[in-house]
Amino acid sequence: YVSLSSPQLVRRAAVTLLCPVVTAVTVGLLFWFMRRLGHEPRSAFMAALLFAAASPAWPYARYYFSEPLAGLLLLAAFYYLWAARAGGRLSAVAAAGALAGFAGLTRPAVWPLVVLGTAAAAASGRASQRWGAAVMYGLFLLPSFVLFAWYNYARFGSPFEQWPGGPNRLSLYSLPIGLYGQLLSPGKSVFLYCPPLAIALWGWPCFWHQDRFAARAAAGVFGYHLLLYSAWTDWSGGWCWGPRFLFAALPLTWLVVPSGLWAMQRKPVPRAIATTAALLGFVVQVLAVGAFYMAHLDRLDAQRGRVSDTYYRLADSPILGAVHTLRHLRWKPLDRASLKRTADRAAVSEDLKAELRNTLDIWPAYLRRFGFGRWVWGIFALGLMACGALWLGGWRMATTSDFQVGQHASHNAP
Repeated sequence: YVSLSSPQLVRRAAVTLLCPVVTAVTVGLLFWFMRRLGHEPRSAFMAALLFAAASPAWPYARYYFSEPLAGLLLLAAFYYLWAARAGGRLSAVAAAGALAGFAGLTRPAVWPLVVLGTAAAAASGRASQRWGAAVMYGLFLLPSFVLFAWYNYARFGSPFEQWPGGPNRLSLYSLPIGLYGQLLSPGKSVFLYCPPLAIALWGWPCFWHQDRFAARAAAGVFGYHLLLYSAWTDWSGGWCWGPRFLFAALPLTWLVVPSGLWAMQRKPVPRAIATTAALLGFVVQVLAVGAFYMAHLDRLDAQRGRVSDTYYRLADSPILGAVHTLRHLRWKPLDRASLKRTADRAAVSEDLKAELRNTLDIWPAYLRRFGFGRWVWGIFALGLMACGALWLGGWRMATTSDFQVGQHASHNAP
């Protein structure tokens, strides 16, 4: 049992406060990178909006998992490698190496990937600078690697040991199971939890012809995460929403989405498919942010003691479980005696945890259950209006930029 006032939960709450900032920065960097790749502002804006509202980025912005930060760091590291390839500056390669090192500290599983980035750094520089680019990347990657090795040695007695005696390991036996689970299973398929990935698949040929360097990086990062974690005995990522381990590869993979939007809008059937994928993605994320995923897992754990059933049985899918949770939400004020015991640092009862997990998973609903007035919903509504105004302003800027580009092209036409 864990008290709500324990240092463990305080640390997790502090990390959780960072995740919305990480997600916002990721969305902004995606839009900027897509524009640098040559996509129209409208396509780049729509793709960034889909990442924010129709991908697991939205629900994961509310928890303390490390994958959002790792995804941002991988995207930023590759952006500087791509910029070095375009401009040939060693300073960009140095920034890529430092960011890649931070990604390794955030998610140790990506260390082989970021070390292979040395070859990408050499390929990103001019012919006369390739060795210098590789050395510069390695020099700025090295401090993070040394810190990682020192920490492991100080804690476990080995530079490369992270969890001695841990229950999970790499296994070829798990590979086909993990591939099925992360791609096709009713409980963990990445296409169920992130339907707009279908748009990226459709746009892959177009993106390959547009920028092969970026296309190889996107395919390599996603393929690395898919194969590595499919071979991991805990391929599902534990109690979480969807295939958590694939999320770190999602931002870099999302660079393909504008090409898919451009390719699919040209014919009615593909355009309908893209619209459906975007709407389904939004609905799935609304379910995730409205219903706490652990409420459904608690029910299954109490009934059968095997949460892994959610991976393979459609009827037990967490997506359907979220619908059930939303249909049986609890609204009555919480029992004062339970709250007093929690304030006195007593163990949190199972009943109280069940009450909290079956509350609408947005802060005004929790505040109302803790005794706050209805005015908290007014503040929440104002926040939603402010977010809507920001998005609308971004959309107007994107469409205005498209119009100006068209006017400029018409003016210069012979």
